[in-house]
Amino acid sequence: MEKTFFRSEDGDVRFGNLTLLVIGSIFALLVAWGSWVVIGAEEVGVPVTLGEVGSEPSYGFTGKLPFVTRYVRFEKTTQRMSLEDQTYTKDLQPAKVKYTFTYKIVPERACELYRSAGVGYENKLIDPALDDALKGIFGKWTATELVANRNKVANQIEDRLKEELPKGFFCEISIKLDDISYSDAFEKGIEQKVLAEQEAQKSKNQTVRIEEEGRQKVIQAKAQADAAIAAAEGKAKAMDIEGAAIRRNSQYLELKKLDVQQKMAESAGHWTTVIMSGNQANTLLNVPSGK
Repeated sequence: MEKTFFRSEDGDVRFGNLTLLVIGSIFALLVAWGSWVVIGAEEVGVPVTLGEVGSEPSYGFTGKLPFVTRYVRFEKTTQRMSLEDQTYTKDLQPAKVKYTFTYKIVPERACELYRSAGVGYENKLIDPALDDALKGIFGKWTATELVANRNKVANQIEDRLKEELPKGFFCEISIKLDDISYSDAFEKGIEQKVLAEQEAQKSKNQTVRIEEEGRQKVIQAKAQADAAIAAAEGKAKAMDIEGAAIRRNSQYLELKKLDVQQKMAESAGHWTTVIMSGNQANTLLNVPSGK
């Protein structure tokens, strides 16, 4: 038995309208969604409309033409590059250099930077400038000078980079030389030279110490001699004074004798010294002490 199905024209119209409504809603949502963009706080956005780079960078929430405008994002924070390179010193010593390069882009110049070099600006602009600056500055120093002047060399490379890099695109440029290594034979030669210099300095210090000790001994001997001379001069002066006293007073010598005898008698402990006065002023008697 054959079956016949009937379709309503009104139903087809309603279905078609619903489909169009759904499609239109989706399109409207896509348009709305594509009409704005949020650039992160640490980023700067470069607008590109149908391949044409805009003239002003964008920040934060910003509007755009849906489907035709896109934003290329650049980091505003410090960028760090850890690199390794081979070069030669002034005395033709091969050197392997490990270094760290840091920088920031200038946000206001992001559009020009993208127009000039695109997102691969490091390979196009920074790497060649780094290579030229590093080899150019290392070629002005001998290997041994580089060991003792690493910070000064790094500063010279920074100055050279500021000249080599395109003006206005980068700021806060800094380079740090993490390691400079040479051939094993040259490293051993440097080590031996350093040890020899240390031994020479040690010997020099020893010589200075011995000279200082000798100088101190001379000063001490001179001080002792000066003290002895001063003592002798004092004793001679005392003797001169005593001699003058004797010459002025003839009884002084006799009194000195009596003083000596008195001290000797008193030290014996068994006699008492009596000095007679008057006409017997020069008579000294020792009488028993009664002990």
